[in-house]
Amino acid sequence: MATITITPGNTFNPTETVTSTKLNDLGSPTAALVAASVTPSDLSTGAPTWDSNGTLYPSGTGSIVLDNGNVDGAELGLASLGNSTFFLDNYGGVFRVVQNNTERFRIGSDGGLTVTGGISLDNGLVDGTGLFLKSLGNSTFSIDNNAGSFRVIQDNTERMRIDNNGRLLVGTDSSPTFTDNSIFCTGRMGALAAYTLTSAASANMIVTSTGLFERSTSSARYKENVQDYKKGIDAVKSLRPVTYESINEDDSSTYAGFIAEEVHEAGLTEFVDYNTKGQPDALHYANMTALLTKALQEAIARIEVLEAK
Repeated sequence: MATITITPGNTFNPTETVTSTKLNDLGSPTAALVAASVTPSDLSTGAPTWDSNGTLYPSGTGSIVLDNGNVDGAELGLASLGNSTFFLDNYGGVFRVVQNNTERFRIGSDGGLTVTGGISLDNGLVDGTGLFLKSLGNSTFSIDNNAGSFRVIQDNTERMRIDNNGRLLVGTDSSPTFTDNSIFCTGRMGALAAYTLTSAASANMIVTSTGLFERSTSSARYKENVQDYKKGIDAVKSLRPVTYESINEDDSSTYAGFIAEEVHEAGLTEFVDYNTKGQPDALHYANMTALLTKALQEAIARIEVLEAK
């Protein structure tokens, strides 16, 4: 492989023919090359060439070495009239890009890229550009801008996105809510500290059939069309209290309660929560105190009538 070593210092005569031998034989540690003085046809095979405009063209298997003989290595300056000047250098084994004497990024001796400022990837398309993160023998991750949504993809499967309304979606590309800045996932959600942070207050959160969290309230401020509840003893008599165990593998407890389908069949639909297919799915147990209270009031009234006789 032919190698041309260019050391800063001497200025070549514009009429002199420069060959690779002459470049290598420069004795001065401080030399400079005037590009316009090079005759491309006289350079050895595999060496770079310059055209009449002073443009350098590497070719073949040759290479260009800039060496100032110092630990910090040499610099390659890229100037543009009226614009920033950039320098590429080897700073103690670190490759750097410097703009107007300010370092913009570097590649360290460990191969790590350090950037001062932001990185912008733009392919000019609606779907934006992807950045791939690979690890030998493991999953490949990529991030991209898909029509305004930031996505995280693992092995060609989308895992998470932040859509253009600020909603964080995990495991799905659509949200059941139109509320901006919401969080939704298709898997399970948990918080390690939630179990230990206890309170004597009543439960006030529900999960809807679409998986959304909502706060359960009872104030008249949130109610309309308020009427007295009519069902009582007869409705209570139609209920079948049962004990049961959950099919959830994480739960081995035994519970007491009712079957949602049976409560639906008893006509007590005001206590039944239905899924997106219209099937009985859960019961509003707290609300059933209205039924039990009404039944108790009817029973008390009957007792008082009997006691009055």
